[in-house]
Amino acid sequence: MKHLPFQSVYRENFEVVEERRGNLRLYPHTDQLPQLSRALNLEFYGALPGRFARVDHRADGFRKVVLKNAALFFCSMINDTRPDDLRLYMLSTPEMVSKVTIVQQITEHTSQGPLHYFRFYSGTDFFPDIYLSGKKFFFSDHALQRFSSRVPHSIGDDLITLLLAFYGSHIVAELLRFRG
Repeated sequence: MKHLPFQSVYRENFEVVEERRGNLRLYPHTDQLPQLSRALNLEFYGALPGRFARVDHRADGFRKVVLKNAALFFCSMINDTRPDDLRLYMLSTPEMVSKVTIVQQITEHTSQGPLHYFRFYSGTDFFPDIYLSGKKFFFSDHALQRFSSRVPHSIGDDLITLLLAFYGSHIVAELLRFRG
């Protein structure tokens, strides 16, 4: 079971743990997501000027684009330096307001091998799951290993590269945006 120290000035002496439910492994633990999200949002929004930190659905397009770029840079910088294996990803709401989300990796052990899927948590709730042809989308362990071996990336950054390649594609990004 994973126990890794969480690195944040807003949550000291805290460990990120793995959750196990039968043949499922969830990292980070679902009960920890609100605390982790709050600490990371305080770091992100606390560094922004007020006019960008307060962007909501009523904001103009310029401020939404600035917030999106800030969230992308924040997630990129944080993912490269995290010792706790947390992965952050930027997603947009249907109103095009960008959010810093925590990626919860769920691994299901089946007779055919491990399957992985991802949920994105921000604030108080998960973003909607993606379904392709009415079925939940999984990555096989073999597909993750092949992607990691073939795509150039920094050490520990292969998962985010995969998420950017898949969830950042226009079609999937639109599915996420309109399911919110």
